Amino acid sequence: MLDIFDLIKGKSTLVKQIGAAILIIMIGAVYLLWPRHEQSEKGIQSIPSTQTSQSILHSESREKSTSKQTSAVIMVDVKGAVNKPGVYQVDTSERVQTAILKAGGQRAEADMNQVNLAQRLTDGQVLYVPVKGEQVPTNYGTEALSSGQTKIAINLNTATKEELQNLEGIGEKKADQILDYRQEHGGFKSIEELKSISGIGVKRFEAIKDQLAI
Repeated sequence: MLDIFDLIKGKSTLVKQIGAAILIIMIGAVYLLWPRHEQSEKGIQSIPSTQTSQSILHSESREKSTSKQTSAVIMVDVKGAVNKPGVYQVDTSERVQTAILKAGGQRAEADMNQVNLAQRLTDGQVLYVPVKGEQVPTNYGTEALSSGQTKIAINLNTATKEELQNLEGIGEKKADQILDYRQEHGGFKSIEELKSISGIGVKRFEAIKDQLAI
């Protein structure tokens, strides 16, 4: 009877040992295979991500290259009812609004309804901002000459001292006289009034009248 019990006990111990060995093998297999599986998934997921990043960088580089090729620096002459009239450097991709901002913005009396802020700029363009109630002359702006130069019309009622000195024969002193006359008489009613200013005779007026506007 004791021999049978010992035999059963021995078999039970063997079964336990076999079971424990199988469990250890299974745990080892999971341990060895799981990291590889995880790394494999990470590798699969990283490939599209890397390709996407490279695609984005390539696209941005191409856009920057295209932008450099299509844009250029130009000069624009901003006149009229702005705080700082003058010649400003802008980019061809910029609009009228940018040029006016560079000129210190429009003055309170500016009539912005006559200005297209979204218009593109061109090299050598004269941008004129009129005052309220002012009718912009059709001949205002740049008029091409046979020499390839430009002739710019100066509005006697809005021109600055510096702009007036761009007229032939008009220096600092005469520019001050023009501004004083404009102040005293509430503006010019016609360009012919310019002859009323001392030192500006008929000959001088005839030489610059095509550059004048009201």
